[in-house]
Amino acid sequence: MSIYAYKLILIILGFISLILSIIGIVIPILPTTPFLLLSAFCFFKGSKKLDLWFKNTALYKKHVDTFIENKEMDLKSKTSTILTLTILFSIGFFFAKNLIVVRIILAIIWIIHILYFTLYIKTKREL
Repeated sequence: MSIYAYKLILIILGFISLILSIIGIVIPILPTTPFLLLSAFCFFKGSKKLDLWFKNTALYKKHVDTFIENKEMDLKSKTSTILTLTILFSIGFFFAKNLIVVRIILAIIWIIHILYFTLYIKTKREL
């Protein structure tokens, strides 16, 4: 794969995750911050112009900037992220009925995610 195709894929993925994060602002079950973080990563790797543009948007400054600088999220974002992770991992767990090893791996990854979001990422205090 050429470098241009790689960058194009990252840019497309960045816009898809940006759209999902905007939908997540309206629909509480869809987490906003993780999709914005994915967008930030994709734009950073895919295009310097898009990276600069994205970092100057109000959406980035409101949801991502404090997370990157202070490793903190507001309670709504944190709860939404944990709920979405739980739903997605539950679906995988359910469909892996006969694959005990897959279920164990999914459970371990889910627990690690829950511990990461509850213990490592601080909850932003509203003033």
